[in-house]
Amino acid sequence: MNTVWKWSISIIVIILLLIGAAFFSYIKITSEKSQEASMEEIKETFKPASEAAGNDESMNFEGSVQDFVNEAHNFYNETVGWGRDGSLDEDLHLEFADLIQRYFDSHSTDPIRSEDIASINELAGSLSKSPDFRKKVVQLHRYFHDLDIAVNDYKDFDKIWGVTKTLEDE
Repeated sequence: MNTVWKWSISIIVIILLLIGAAFFSYIKITSEKSQEASMEEIKETFKPASEAAGNDESMNFEGSVQDFVNEAHNFYNETVGWGRDGSLDEDLHLEFADLIQRYFDSHSTDPIRSEDIASINELAGSLSKSPDFRKKVVQLHRYFHDLDIAVNDYKDFDKIWGVTKTLEDE
């Protein structure tokens, strides 16, 4: 092989590597922007009612239990789903666990079996910065996934975890 061919092949390989690096950089930047937008949606959904007045309060949600289940499932999809459980924001999840308990204590939960409410409240109440933190957050995600199927007919993902009594009744 002569020198011109060697140089041509080398240049082509370098160009392909540069194109590949640019492509992966673009994907990474786009993914990060998408995650930032998702977190903004979460913050807006669970924004405290008095935030407009400048008070710093915990997360809040006013709406039906069906809406809460749907939004909680969305929250867990965005923060835990699709492999995101390796880098959890512990403070955010502890605050959300507190919201779960406050919401279920103060709102009608008629479409959800009492055993599921008790299990979710117990799990949310036991959530702490500990070695089993990730496992408990993943379990909460599974509860809200199955509840979303049971009370909202969620169909975007066909996996059923089988952790709720409510879904067994369907």
